[in-house]
Amino acid sequence: MWLLSLFSSGIDGIFVIACDECRDLAKGRVEYAKRLLKEIGLEEERLQLYEPKEIGNIMDRIKAIPKNRMGLALMEQMKSEIRNPKS
Repeated sequence: MWLLSLFSSGIDGIFVIACDECRDLAKGRVEYAKRLLKEIGLEEERLQLYEPKEIGNIMDRIKAIPKNRMGLALMEQMKSEIRNPKS
């Protein structure tokens, strides 16, 4: 699963943002990935599912993630994209 490959590359956490139309599909995939994370000894809290209306909540969670080089770069990119969405 490609989500899990991100963790092996050094990412600390992943936020999946799903609209109402694809929320059920995303929820099933995130729950499956969380089970796999737990099996390999990583905290399932590292993977979270959000709706677009929860953007403020995501920013608080981003700030709480322990930072390593790749995680920090991803967080900065995500912050920039959230603040300045492309039309």
